[in-house]
Amino acid sequence: MGNIPVLVLIGALAFAWTMWAVLFWGSIALIERHNPFNTFRAALGWSGINLAISATLGGIIGVGVLLVWVVFLLRLLLGRYELGALHAVGVVLATVVGPYFVAGAFVAFVGDSAALFLLVLYGVPIGVIAVWLWPRPAPQLPTNLPAARIARLWPRRPAIAAAAAAAPTAPTATAPTAPTATALPAITPIAPTAGGEPTFLR
Repeated sequence: MGNIPVLVLIGALAFAWTMWAVLFWGSIALIERHNPFNTFRAALGWSGINLAISATLGGIIGVGVLLVWVVFLLRLLLGRYELGALHAVGVVLATVVGPYFVAGAFVAFVGDSAALFLLVLYGVPIGVIAVWLWPRPAPQLPTNLPAARIARLWPRRPAIAAAAAAAPTAPTATAPTAPTATALPAITPIAPTAGGEPTFLR
């Protein structure tokens, strides 16, 4: 890297950093559009680690580090991102093979123009970061709850709550119930027998 100008080196690092993040994030988004763990912030973080590992490639140690990194990516996609085995392999292949296609398309596009080379080298990273940081309205979460239940989920306004607390409802007076007189059944006297003892036998 000693013969590479500093301006070109910084631009190349920024270009590789953002493009690998786009490949990683885009590959997962194509498979699972609403994956909650697939954020571009995380993709930029993994891209920085990939860029640091790529700088150490060389010799047997570099190949070993690359194999460990590929295995880690597979484990990350299967565990953290909860992708299937074939999907995880597809994402890894996209991040390993994709940069070669991007580099070939970049060289074919800029040609021999040094100005266009620097413009694309710095313009792509700046454009990617600007699109990512551009404020977007928060999407409204859909709900299937009826309107009455949605209203009860939110706290009441302070003014309405205070008015409801200041005006208690008057108790309702209930008239007492008059007792009902019940007549006792008539008791028929039992005629005594000749011995003077009453009996039911006739």
